[in-house]
Amino acid sequence: MRKVSIPSRESVQKDTGRVYFVAANRIQQLTTELYEDLFSEEGEAIISLEDVTISVLKYRKQVNVEVDLIKSACREAEEMQ
Repeated sequence: MRKVSIPSRESVQKDTGRVYFVAANRIQQLTTELYEDLFSEEGEAIISLEDVTISVLKYRKQVNVEVDLIKSACREAEEMQ
């Protein structure tokens, strides 16, 4: 019979922290991309509600993926304790 290794609390903390970092870092990158998408190549603010809405919806969708990753990592870590 194979011995099942239970991760240590420290290991769970470290792995969960890594996931949090990656997801939060990605959210920062996405926020920068959103800000840049709200301006034209010439540096003028985009005033088209349709264009801004498209950028915001894209941002929300991508951020939600990262938030779900954070919640999933937390749930998994909680189950391991």
